[in-house]
Amino acid sequence: MLALEFPVNEIKKELECIILDIVSDRVFNIPTMQLKLQAFVCAETEKRTQFPDSLRNVFLNVAVEILSFSGNEIYDQSVALNFDKVFHLIIKIIEERYVENKLFEVSLNDLLNYEFWPSFLKLYNSEFGQKQKGIWKFIVECALGKLESLCSDIHGGNISFIEMKTIRNKRLQLNLLCDVIKPARSNELQNDVIERLKELD
Repeated sequence: MLALEFPVNEIKKELECIILDIVSDRVFNIPTMQLKLQAFVCAETEKRTQFPDSLRNVFLNVAVEILSFSGNEIYDQSVALNFDKVFHLIIKIIEERYVENKLFEVSLNDLLNYEFWPSFLKLYNSEFGQKQKGIWKFIVECALGKLESLCSDIHGGNISFIEMKTIRNKRLQLNLLCDVIKPARSNELQNDVIERLKELD
């Protein structure tokens, strides 16, 4: 359905939102962790060109949530066997976007627009992610550096006009990113952004 051509772009966006809500609800209600991980594997291995990132992100969020708590919970062997496969599929997403395209710096625009980043950061910060190795960690560390610098600039009032315009419509994504690295600073950051946006008006 999402591959269809609509005469009005707004109609397609509304349809995507409806389908996203349905998919999110269905994935949330999948009864077991093993089936949730398998759903992510299917979504990634059978994805189509017209399959929106917003839908893939639903499955990614669930998979990362399970991997992130793997160090604190005792799962049965059938779930644990899926961890490596799921992890390598997630790393493949990062490598296909950055390593294969020789992009070893994450831009502000990409950090705010590519909705997979909150999950990437959460995986990196998890006990499971910290045990893993590979160039993907370098990419994520670059993104973390960019985010830390951005938050510091916003708080200190050193943010540029162009950057604030970029942030204006991406505050939800910025909050999701900062919740991953510094949950306690989320409200403070929101207030900082509001104050800086007032300066633009």
